[in-house]
Amino acid sequence: MKDKNVTNSINQAISKAKRLQLHPDTEEIIRNAVTSFEGISTTLESAIGALIFGQFYGWRVLRIVHSSSTYNKYEKILGIKFTDICAPETDGIGPLAKWNFGYRYADKINSFWKVATGKDRPKDENPLSIKKPLDP
Repeated sequence: MKDKNVTNSINQAISKAKRLQLHPDTEEIIRNAVTSFEGISTTLESAIGALIFGQFYGWRVLRIVHSSSTYNKYEKILGIKFTDICAPETDGIGPLAKWNFGYRYADKINSFWKVATGKDRPKDENPLSIKKPLDP
């Protein structure tokens, strides 16, 4: 557990930093993770990145691009459930979920969980790849 002076210093640094304009709830999740995390910094960085990525692409794409253990580890670090704060898929900046090949493949075979758990993988392209689909 970090002492109060360290936490206050971190909060001051966060307040002064140039940053994305985040929803207050998202910022609170990140602030809590940053002030309480102890471990390898790249793990925290990846968890925060997954949170932001999930808000753009949806939790279903997160499940496809991360193993179950990594997905669960990030939820634990952030103190959240991605399914509670990220839509299943998003339409915010175009239908971004459909930019993920694994998501499109899962949609095509009508079996999201087979793709998310690795039981069915496309043979012709990496399910982690992101690119604009040919048909919008």
